[in-house]
Amino acid sequence: MKYTIIQVNTNNYDKVYENNDLDAAERLLFTDTTHKINNWTQIKLKNNKEFPFDDIFKIRWNPFDFTDSDYVIWIDGSIAITGSVKRYIEQMIENGADIATLKHPFRDNIYSEYFEWCRIRNYDKLKAFKWMAHMEENGWNPKNKGLYQVTVCIFKNTDRVKEFGKAVIEELHNFNGEHLERLDQTVVTYLLKTKFKDLKVFELSERMYKSKYPLLEHWNHPAR
Repeated sequence: MKYTIIQVNTNNYDKVYENNDLDAAERLLFTDTTHKINNWTQIKLKNNKEFPFDDIFKIRWNPFDFTDSDYVIWIDGSIAITGSVKRYIEQMIENGADIATLKHPFRDNIYSEYFEWCRIRNYDKLKAFKWMAHMEENGWNPKNKGLYQVTVCIFKNTDRVKEFGKAVIEELHNFNGEHLERLDQTVVTYLLKTKFKDLKVFELSERMYKSKYPLLEHWNHPAR
């Protein structure tokens, strides 16, 4: 079983730390800056400073455009990798899952997520209602229980998972013209509950970064 770790860091948004997972076949860091690190293969990314998530999300949701590994682990730039995460892929395989990610630690539905983003991050309220109306028209009530936090994702290399990634990018263009929606966890949750409900999702444990000896460490506080 071959797996690749992918991380993106642009605009010096986060400090880059060494990748201490030496079981991974590839450790790919997409960045617009050269970093003095040893355990990453750095891939130069020409970043759009005004719309950085256009580039980031195309990598996050289409990881098999960049590797032929059996599995890819996406890990947000705010997280340092302190050990091998192979065991989580093995757990995913044991559960017969196609995708693995974390449940959101603070909220359990899409409506609450939009509410908090409007309250804390000045997200456009009109756009939030447009998104929720769109989701409800397509089979998912935003107040239904279910919300993923996509700071860590594991993808199995299958055609259906690739279709899902392309669908995420397509959806993220809604109400945004040529650029991508910044808030992707709501869109991902909606798609996994509707058009891609055939994909089995394995919910990762927060022990990845909350145990006494974590394999991942948040160097910035996890987004609330």
